[in-house]
Amino acid sequence: MKNLTFVNLALALANDYSSLYVIDSENDNYVEYTVNGTEKELVLVSRGDNFFKDTIKNCRELVYEDDQEYFLATFRKESVQQALKNGKSFSLTYRLVIEGKPQYFFLKTIQGNDRNIVIGVQNVDEQKRKELEAESEKQTYSEIAQALARRYEIIYHVNIVTDEYSEYGANEKYRKLAEGEKGKDFFNAISKQMKLQIYPDDLPMLAVALQKENLLNSLSAYDKTVFNYRLIIDGRPQYVSLYAVRPKKDSEHIIIALANVDETKRMELAYLDAVDMANRDILTGVKNKRAYVQLEIELDEQIKNETHQEFAIVVCDINGLKQVNDTQGHKAGDEFIQKASSVICDIFKHSPVFRIGGDEFAIILKGQDYLHRMKLMQHLHIVLTGQKQSKNEVILLASGISEFQPEKDIRVQDVFERADSLMYQDKKKCKSQSADTKK
Repeated sequence: MKNLTFVNLALALANDYSSLYVIDSENDNYVEYTVNGTEKELVLVSRGDNFFKDTIKNCRELVYEDDQEYFLATFRKESVQQALKNGKSFSLTYRLVIEGKPQYFFLKTIQGNDRNIVIGVQNVDEQKRKELEAESEKQTYSEIAQALARRYEIIYHVNIVTDEYSEYGANEKYRKLAEGEKGKDFFNAISKQMKLQIYPDDLPMLAVALQKENLLNSLSAYDKTVFNYRLIIDGRPQYVSLYAVRPKKDSEHIIIALANVDETKRMELAYLDAVDMANRDILTGVKNKRAYVQLEIELDEQIKNETHQEFAIVVCDINGLKQVNDTQGHKAGDEFIQKASSVICDIFKHSPVFRIGGDEFAIILKGQDYLHRMKLMQHLHIVLTGQKQSKNEVILLASGISEFQPEKDIRVQDVFERADSLMYQDKKKCKSQSADTKK
């Protein structure tokens, strides 16, 4: 130990270790020091006759249980000597149990003079845990990114300054470049690709949306944007969803990802078709009583919250249906209902028509139809009167209309009942006219 020089110690201290061991490599005698104070003063702590033998004992007492086997297998005299012989330092990170908790320490072995080895030990717990946390976060983000990437057929990384881009994706049906290969002009390339692959009905919309200026304006306003359209794949149109986002920490790039949502979209359309069929009258094709009740509930909620628009309800009832059924049969009666439905739909082209009973229809007027409601009712009267005069029949429909009155109506039913009452008045008038005609 007498050969220990200032240079040896300075070399160890330069690494800012809290504990130092100086070992005689010939007989394994050692001295342990700690570094105290701002001046890095060395304080002798202990001495020993066999450093590596004592290390085994200390390992079992002080090293964290999960790290003991690794420590003993790695920190061996032969391993340390071989590393130093090859001109390298020997280092090791492990955990010691301090006050009942595992803390990370870093051990480094340095060749002193020809005979002495200097080992420095440093508490690196805070630094190591930050590294592990960052590593874990990086791994988490990597896993999230990979999971998201699997959802997309292809991903573009586009430089909006140079328009250069890279393509990533495993599906050859979508890729034009090799995996990760760069292209020179994204917006020109996508424009050419659209003309070849996009379903013709969707091309005008997407051609405008994916112009560079329009896309960047959209991303500036909303940070991200989504377009749904159809691509011709395997000879048939398939629904895809294009997702564009501008990374918050990268002003020079945007990311564009394309997902095939055809199966999901078609399931959704099938569901909507099923819902539509459930809400549609089979005989006439107009909406049914179930659909009317649903809309009535929605309107009642809007009235309650004072978020409703102006609206009116027209109620129509078919005249003479029972007589047709009794004299000509139900097939003729069904045709009579279809004829009445066609007249109503022709007049109220922009409003939902509901068959709410065997011979009764309701129409809810909003927007332009509401503003022109009296003209539409007049037009209905003219059409029905003209049919009666040309065929010498009863007027096909009786009708009544009523507007929502905020000062007195608290629900849709209030409006319906007034329209229904006016319809019955018109029905009596129609019957009276029919009786006079027969006389």
